[in-house]
Amino acid sequence: MDKRAFERVKKNVAFWLLEDTRDAVSQQLLHDDPLVFFGSLDPTKDKSAIALISMNLEHLSQWHLVQYENALINQNLLREHHLGQAAKYAKAALDTNETLISRGFEKNIDCGVLLTNAALTLSLSIIAGWKEDARSVLNTLVSGLDSPLLDLRKNPRHRKGVLFRHFWFLLQLCSDMFSKCVASDSYSYPEDMSPYTEALENWKTSDPDLVQRLISSMADFHLAHSRSTGHEDILEFDVESRALFPYEILAFLRIREWAGVKNPDSYDHPLMNTALAQMKVDPIPYPSPDFSDKVIEDLMK
Repeated sequence: MDKRAFERVKKNVAFWLLEDTRDAVSQQLLHDDPLVFFGSLDPTKDKSAIALISMNLEHLSQWHLVQYENALINQNLLREHHLGQAAKYAKAALDTNETLISRGFEKNIDCGVLLTNAALTLSLSIIAGWKEDARSVLNTLVSGLDSPLLDLRKNPRHRKGVLFRHFWFLLQLCSDMFSKCVASDSYSYPEDMSPYTEALENWKTSDPDLVQRLISSMADFHLAHSRSTGHEDILEFDVESRALFPYEILAFLRIREWAGVKNPDSYDHPLMNTALAQMKVDPIPYPSPDFSDKVIEDLMK
């Protein structure tokens, strides 16, 4: 992407995020009273309510992610508590779907998770610095490869596993980090994993020049897949809250930190010099227990 196109994307994303924070319905439902979705739900009895729980947790996660990004881009403020809430609610949504499947509700409720959402959920826990949450999300996703959660077994009815390379990149990267075996040849899998193949092969490298090249290749791919060029395009980061948020690259860098490998102090690629490429060294404080903990606790009874 040339400089003018990149600046145009930055301008558009800043505008989109600002508009999202001004949305009156979202403000009323999620900011003024985030419990409004959940206060009247009885997940132990009402199946129609159960179907809404994961979706509403996803909405909350997205709302907090937009608040986090807007504060950085439009106000130059680091409001990390919003990133923490986004990570917590994304994991809660995933755990809810897994619990519903374990209880047999997938016959009546769509409990499937989009691969892009799965990749973002895993990345958020990693970026937040929550190693045990990241391990838990990984275990859920690996189990979900064979269940209605992801349903990625090779199947003549679909090839949905080939669509999003960065999902498999993150899954394999974390599997290597946490010593979790994933036999990718058993699943619907992309024929082309560039630019992630080289990153997976060299993720522990201590060569700073190689790290810069790997980061730049992934950043080029991220930007190329953040602009739709046609109605039938299926791009990996074509959502305003993901277009300039290099979450898969930040997850890669955090995983390297966890493995004890030093990362460069700065990066050559312009995407990695935007506000959304910031990542604190220390973990984000974990949010206090709230209604989402009780929702999942009630579901598991």
